[in-house]
Amino acid sequence: MDRQLYCRIYPELGSQYYSLILKPDGTAINETKWTDQTHISTGTWTMRGDTLICNTTCIYGYGYNIGVQEVHTAVFDKKNGEMKDGEWKNPSPGTGTGSFKIIKKAD
Repeated sequence: MDRQLYCRIYPELGSQYYSLILKPDGTAINETKWTDQTHISTGTWTMRGDTLICNTTCIYGYGYNIGVQEVHTAVFDKKNGEMKDGEWKNPSPGTGTGSFKIIKKAD
């Protein structure tokens, strides 16, 4: 079975969302929507110890975001079986940053 992880931040904001898909082959897809524009970033993910690390680059969205890189990290909590302390940021010279929580999508 191809299991994927999804996370979403602030669903109460309605049409705004943050989605991170981690595929078994190491592919990561980040999709966000804000200000009525969807942005899609693709890249890779890996685990370093208990830390999830995703590196993505924007391929779709506002023109000024195309090519923007993001690093997403989260820590695996073995006791509770959850990813926590999720953070995304744009590496230098970027300045964007935010937090997220990863939850498993129900089958």
